[in-house]
Amino acid sequence: MHDTSLINDSALPHSERQRRLLSHIQQLGHSGGWEYELANDVLYWSEEMYVIHAVDPHFVPDDYRQAIHLFAASEAEILLAAFQKAIHLGESFDLELPYSTRTGQHKWLQIIGQASLQHGQVQRLYGIVSDVTERLQLKRQLQDARQRAEEANKAKSRFLATMSHEIRTPLNIILGLSEFLGHSSAIPAQERQRVEILQNAGETLLALINNILDLSKIEAGQLHLEQLIFSPQEQLKQTMTMVKEMAEHKQLGLYLQLADDLPELVRGDYNRLQQILLNLLGNAIKFTTRGSVSVHVRRSARNQLLFTVSDTGIGIPEEHLQDIFLPFAQAEDSISRRFGGSGLGLNICCQLVEKMGGEIWVESIPGQGSSFTFTVHLPPVTLFAELSGAMQPANDLPPQPQARDIPLRILLVDDVEDNRMLIRIYLENLPHMIIEACNGHQALQLFAAHPFDLVLMDLMMPVLDGMETTRRMRQLESLRAWPAATIVALTANAMQEECEASLQAGCNQHLCKPLRRQQLLDLLSHVQFKQALSPSLTALLAYPAALTADTVNLTALQQLQQDLGLGFKRVLNNFLVSVPIRIAALTTACQNENYAMAHQLAHKLKGTAASFCADRLSQLCARLEIIALLPAPPVAQIIEIINDITKEGDLFTQQILHLLG
Repeated sequence: MHDTSLINDSALPHSERQRRLLSHIQQLGHSGGWEYELANDVLYWSEEMYVIHAVDPHFVPDDYRQAIHLFAASEAEILLAAFQKAIHLGESFDLELPYSTRTGQHKWLQIIGQASLQHGQVQRLYGIVSDVTERLQLKRQLQDARQRAEEANKAKSRFLATMSHEIRTPLNIILGLSEFLGHSSAIPAQERQRVEILQNAGETLLALINNILDLSKIEAGQLHLEQLIFSPQEQLKQTMTMVKEMAEHKQLGLYLQLADDLPELVRGDYNRLQQILLNLLGNAIKFTTRGSVSVHVRRSARNQLLFTVSDTGIGIPEEHLQDIFLPFAQAEDSISRRFGGSGLGLNICCQLVEKMGGEIWVESIPGQGSSFTFTVHLPPVTLFAELSGAMQPANDLPPQPQARDIPLRILLVDDVEDNRMLIRIYLENLPHMIIEACNGHQALQLFAAHPFDLVLMDLMMPVLDGMETTRRMRQLESLRAWPAATIVALTANAMQEECEASLQAGCNQHLCKPLRRQQLLDLLSHVQFKQALSPSLTALLAYPAALTADTVNLTALQQLQQDLGLGFKRVLNNFLVSVPIRIAALTTACQNENYAMAHQLAHKLKGTAASFCADRLSQLCARLEIIALLPAPPVAQIIEIINDITKEGDLFTQQILHLLG
């Protein structure tokens, strides 16, 4: 029901109409006005103030203090202090306070006050009081709902982490043993086919688990992109190699076409880009029975590359194209029954592409094939293009010491006997000594009694978990001044938080189950290589150490001048120009923790510096070259060497310019 007192009131004076209009507006907004005159010590209220405070309309407060004491003592004290500051200092105030009426009704009121000054003196205060009970209740309900949603999301993440651990633990055994049996010459051909079926089923289950975890991370906003420098050409070739066997098994052609103007190096998330490509290629091969699958890559726009994965498969009906990127979507039910799949892969691809600053779309003709196209933001790394061949192919690295025959002392820590048995099987006929512990407490006792080269540490164990065991091992090494063992976390929990926590606890590396034999052998090779280097590392890596070389080898420089003749200054100047560029590239590689590239760049600069008589710079690069190959490069030491390389590069340039006049 509405008050009709504003209707047909044209006969009222203008001021009265304004007063009544203001009164109605205050009623609609549940707000009342007030004014306090200091000279007369009089407080004025509008009509709505009486409604808000639930007092008799004839109530006339003697002064502002009496009105303030309508509130409970604690709120009255706050309000009184605000009034005093406004009166004496001219400060405005904006408060939200609880208020209880004489009938027991509980409200929340917002009280706003402003001072009016004349000649620098406060003459009056005025403001509004609003009933904000409903707004605060709604705000509180939204906060509660948000908190419940966050708690539910955390519970879901904990559930997924637990289920991932529980599923990956037996899956580790299934995939590990099936892989071992599949490569065993003692297994008849027919049985080997059955083992292959078992392994394929395990791989399918693992892919499903990984997809569910990725989707959960994306929904929770916990999926973070890495910013690494890599070659798109090399990555694409590697990706095509990974699906080559699958295509050959179906007798499909597999083609890669790269535009000529692709950047040599880009910055982005190598692994997530590969995940998108593998998913699209896997789908293309799965849904194609004859013909071919191809990948075309070209520049799309500034800092963007465009990828197209095409096939000659069954195609997608037009009515299903708009839903193809939704979670759990399949082109039609018969597709799921015929080809399998959860329908998560394309949704994950879509979200990854969007997170990488691009978009994805599909074109398809039923019976003829499909083309999935996506763009991603991959800015080219132009700095490296200026290096004039500073990078060298990985297969052109200097020869490594023969390390594969070096026996290692390995401490295997896992509370599940089957997991320990699998690793023993992986390492059969290798010259390593394996000592086992079934919990962290037992592992610590063994670690304190025997030096180990490698510790394989399960993280989730009774008695003492892997995190705490690792911390105590590192403390023991520090107290006894032992060389640091390589500690590798083995866990069935694939969540990023656990990986980061294990590294903070002191692990050198984090491997997620199911653990593959080749992963383990690669790990052992790194540790063996470290052992092979140890005789020379004492002298080479005891940093900082006295450098024996001069900044400029003057004798060699004079010989170089004789050899080059008139071209000496030009060639030397070109090298001086390249030095800061090469050092900047080396610094970037180390900052990105791309130590393989840092090794290559340090190796190249070492040789070039020696050729141009920068002997001390060459010696520093030699140290970095070796350190970058270690399984767990010491970050603090690398930073120190990089700083010294930068200073040495500047010093060499200054001395050469001085010598040249």
